[in-house]
Amino acid sequence: MDLSLPEEKCPPHAWKRLQDGETVEDRIGKLEESNDPGHRYNACLARKLREQEQNIDVSVRFRCSDCGAYQEGDLIIEDKLGETKSGNKSPGKRQVLNYVDISRELFESCPVTIYYQNAVRAVRDAPHVSRWGAQAVHEPCP
Repeated sequence: MDLSLPEEKCPPHAWKRLQDGETVEDRIGKLEESNDPGHRYNACLARKLREQEQNIDVSVRFRCSDCGAYQEGDLIIEDKLGETKSGNKSPGKRQVLNYVDISRELFESCPVTIYYQNAVRAVRDAPHVSRWGAQAVHEPCP
């Protein structure tokens, strides 16, 4: 009788972007209407960067075609994956590692950036985020 654990397919994941049923503008609008401060920060940052004529996408979704793992992403800015954190929130390690993995596979290993509304939180999280393969940036939004 074989008592060994079954071989896992992942990691590495085979990430694929899921199709969006709405336009970027529609998704930004939904974020703006939300009561969640994180959603509103995401929308504000997207609008701010669009005003700077950067190519922005929001509320993106990915799935591993091998194991079915799922990951949502807040932003794609000029073909670079980003996450937004408002207030005193920090990203989770698994989330950041997934982002780095997705970037490696789908975005030519472009650096992953975690955008913080709170400067103190950005500075505090920077060492952790860096160890996980991403960068922390304070990006205020009115």
